[in-house]
Amino acid sequence: MRPNLKVCFLFIFSFLLLLKAYGQQDEPKDPKWNIGCVAGISLPMSDFADKLDNNFKAGYAATGMAARLRASYHFNRNLFIAADYLWSYNPVDAASILERVVDNNPTGPQYKVTTYPWKINGVTAGIGTSFIMNDQFEIELKGMLGLVSGKYAKIVYQADEGNKITTITENADATVELAINLGFELKYTITKKLGISFGGDFLNSEFNYNNVYQINSETGQKKSFGSYNQQVSVFQYSAGIFT
Repeated sequence: MRPNLKVCFLFIFSFLLLLKAYGQQDEPKDPKWNIGCVAGISLPMSDFADKLDNNFKAGYAATGMAARLRASYHFNRNLFIAADYLWSYNPVDAASILERVVDNNPTGPQYKVTTYPWKINGVTAGIGTSFIMNDQFEIELKGMLGLVSGKYAKIVYQADEGNKITTITENADATVELAINLGFELKYTITKKLGISFGGDFLNSEFNYNNVYQINSETGQKKSFGSYNQQVSVFQYSAGIFT
């Protein structure tokens, strides 16, 4: 299911009202820029992590890595706007795909599967609120929308029949889609210009690949399978520094 824009805008509008009401209860703070860099792990969820053969939407994704460059502008103690440039990858479980290939093809040949990771990169932007615990420690919550590019997880199938090896490569062109990002961040200020952070982000999108195809290395024949939609849901834990 694609992210629902009406639901997204309703969420952000409600969030703004909450921030306004909350912000009026606290003292103002001088406007301030924050720039940070974080890295961590990317945990696949739902269909994206599924490895069931009977689930057409199974992504076979495994735990991967993620990194983000962050910038935010704080209007006061409670309200800020933020933008992230994000990059992540999730390896594909080759063993599970190989098991499926062996089960669904004739016995005799030796089968091998080589997989490439799902890759995501893009920009999200939105609004957030800060909860100031003391002069050094604060908690931030934020909701963002953005555009992300999804690179298809290329798969190379090989069948070794002894006197002949057949290689078939499955791939698709990258696509750009709308994404929703909800996150939190715990920030600890060490000095006036340096701090450390730990946080988590839930990223959700649906990648629509218009033309998934397979190429036979022996004949050069290209076979198209049409469009394919992959639901992508990941939770990313990360830690880093900010200034």
